[in-house]
Amino acid sequence: MAITNGAVELHGVDAFNRSYRWEDRHRMLGRLVSAGLSVQSRLSSAPRYSEVATLGALAGLVGSARNREVAVAAVRALGPTPTMAATWRFAWRWWFQRSAGGVLDYQADRVTLAWAEQHVAAPASVPSGGCILVSVHNFNQRLAFARLGTLFADLGGVGLFEPLPEGDPSLTQTSFGADAAAQVRARSRFCHEVFGPRLLTPRWAPRRGLELLRSGGSLIVLIDFFGREPVNVLGKRMQVPSGPLWWAAQSGRPIVPFAILPTRGEPQPWQLWCGEPVDATPSGLASAVEECIRRAPTAWAGWPAWYAAPDYAG
Repeated sequence: MAITNGAVELHGVDAFNRSYRWEDRHRMLGRLVSAGLSVQSRLSSAPRYSEVATLGALAGLVGSARNREVAVAAVRALGPTPTMAATWRFAWRWWFQRSAGGVLDYQADRVTLAWAEQHVAAPASVPSGGCILVSVHNFNQRLAFARLGTLFADLGGVGLFEPLPEGDPSLTQTSFGADAAAQVRARSRFCHEVFGPRLLTPRWAPRRGLELLRSGGSLIVLIDFFGREPVNVLGKRMQVPSGPLWWAAQSGRPIVPFAILPTRGEPQPWQLWCGEPVDATPSGLASAVEECIRRAPTAWAGWPAWYAAPDYAG
């Protein structure tokens, strides 16, 4: 979904939340997963995801032949020969990250700044001063938002999700629930902690985002697929928004890519990566998109849409 406001085209942080849900196709397994997560959540106040994500990954892996086709194309685009082992390994890891992201979405308020600082390794360095932080729609992206919240004093984001007001009485209900209302409450509490009043809807983002950047704050924008600037990403025609380019021109702030990377065998299960500033041009945004994908290919939610996109013809 693209929303245009004057010279700035803006896109929601949460636009991929409507993507494929394995629990909708596997109702019985979905109910078992929900019950298991509910039990685990009562045993601990910390986010739980690993065991339930394994079940979700298994359901997704055996239940969708099309996603195996996508995995072959993704492995080929990334460079390695798409052997059967490489394809199944990619598909398994993609479904695990997707399932973990779905599980953690119901526990968003448990991903506190303190928890993120403990479980997400910080990048080697972060930009000083305000910047426009761009990335792609990765599963578990909220972990990146929370970790960035520990590193940037005034962090904002552009999003379609509108949190419940801080004074809403329902926010006092902190018990775990696997229903839509509980999910909204959890996400609202998360947004209040990480962004405060700086989660901007597209209607107000141009002016307020610019004010935030000019005052030294930083602004998160996810830039894959949504826009009108055609670019080449891994051989496919994608679009990137012009909003970050406008903000950069008006504020003088750099555009800095970031990504949340799942780790293996490390004390912290995720790593936050921040790259070097990119050119404030459509090709600069395209390079940021591709670098974010390559840094964490099995965490990117956009592979099915990428697969369906036309080849880039120049």
